[in-house]
Amino acid sequence: MCLPLKEPRSRSRLFFLCRVFAWIWYNDTMSIAEIKEHAARVLRGHDVSEAYLFGSTVRGEDAPDSDVDILVRFKRLGGLFEYMRIKLELEEALGGRRVDLVQMEAVNPLLRPFIEKEQVRIV
Repeated sequence: MCLPLKEPRSRSRLFFLCRVFAWIWYNDTMSIAEIKEHAARVLRGHDVSEAYLFGSTVRGEDAPDSDVDILVRFKRLGGLFEYMRIKLELEEALGGRRVDLVQMEAVNPLLRPFIEKEQVRIV
C-alpha cells in the first residue's frame, strides 16, 4: 500500500523526479535521427516536397508530453482529410507523440527566421 505524501513540497519533488525520469527515458529511446527516419517514411508516401523538424525537439528542450513540430511544403494537398491522415500517420509512427504539422505558407513571417535557424531537414 502506498502511503499518501503529507507535505505538498514532497509531492512536488516526487512529481518533478517523475518528469525528469520520463524525459530521460523518452529522449533515450527516440533520438532526432529516429524521429527523422520514422517521419520520412510517412512523408515519402505523400505529396510532400520538403519537410523539417523544428521547435523544442530540435533544441533538446522537449518533455515527454511535448509535441513534435514538423514544417512541410506540399506539392499538392488534397484537402483537410488528407492533411489529417498525414498528421495521424505521423503520430502513430512516432509512438503516439502529438505532431504539430505546419504548412510553410502558413508560418508567420515574424517567426520564419527563428524556425529557419533551427530547422532540421527530414525530406
